[in-house]
Amino acid sequence: MAILAFIIWGFTSSVILRSVPLAGPAVSEAGCIIGAVALLAIIGPKRWPDVGRLFRRYPLRLLCLAAAFGGCSFTYQWAVKTTTVANAVLTHSLQPILTCLLFVPLWGGARPTGKGYAALALGMSGLALLIGPQLSWHGSTFETVTGMTLGVVSGAFFSWYIVQVPFFSEKADPLTLLTAVVIAAGALLLPSLAFTGPVHFDTRGALATLAFGVLNFVIANALYFRAMTKIPVGHVATIAYVEPLVAIVAAAAFLREAMTLGVLAGGALILGSGALIVFDRPAVRSERVKK
Repeated sequence: MAILAFIIWGFTSSVILRSVPLAGPAVSEAGCIIGAVALLAIIGPKRWPDVGRLFRRYPLRLLCLAAAFGGCSFTYQWAVKTTTVANAVLTHSLQPILTCLLFVPLWGGARPTGKGYAALALGMSGLALLIGPQLSWHGSTFETVTGMTLGVVSGAFFSWYIVQVPFFSEKADPLTLLTAVVIAAGALLLPSLAFTGPVHFDTRGALATLAFGVLNFVIANALYFRAMTKIPVGHVATIAYVEPLVAIVAAAAFLREAMTLGVLAGGALILGSGALIVFDRPAVRSERVKK
């Protein structure tokens, strides 16, 4: 389920996202609105009170989870709209490093080992290879650096999100929790609609937006939430490396984005750093970060 979720995210957040006519800051809000409506229809009126109970019983926890969810979507999808798919997705892919070396220890999980710090250095080296050729503050290069920065920030939000989900594993079924999170995230992202600008929706754009909302915010997240209840957090964090592989190949095949040597070398180091973390020690189990 986790692998399928990341395959869907890799494709929808590259090929389909580029066909959505909305500006970067507003794309996530549109996805949340479509996702919330679809999820409320799927769970049905009989389970709507369960969503309300989550808001009443765990308001702060749910707000934090929604902030991480919305922040990740907002910054990552804006990054894809600002720079190349490869730049956005590979900087976003620093997430497993941040999860295993920063957020899991902060939540009471295992502390980093020597190999963990080596993985961090490897990942940072890969990021330097990606950013190095772009270091200029003129024209489109400034947009590239901005997009890559948004990608890194989205990875941090994703890490924060991952370690929070297990808290709810025994308190709500995945679809009910997802519905509450998407509704709350949509409310938090409402100000982004001020940056929409003039938008022209033709049939292709409308279908792309609908597909993006349903596939990205409903189907992939439903699979991901359920996976989080069944496998360790560390495994989930590392399975995320399926996403950049799918996104980069899809962008090359459908968007004709070039795979430069910098992308290949930097991407290999970033992906390798995540593999080093996983094979370093047993992954931190979800139960260890529930408290």
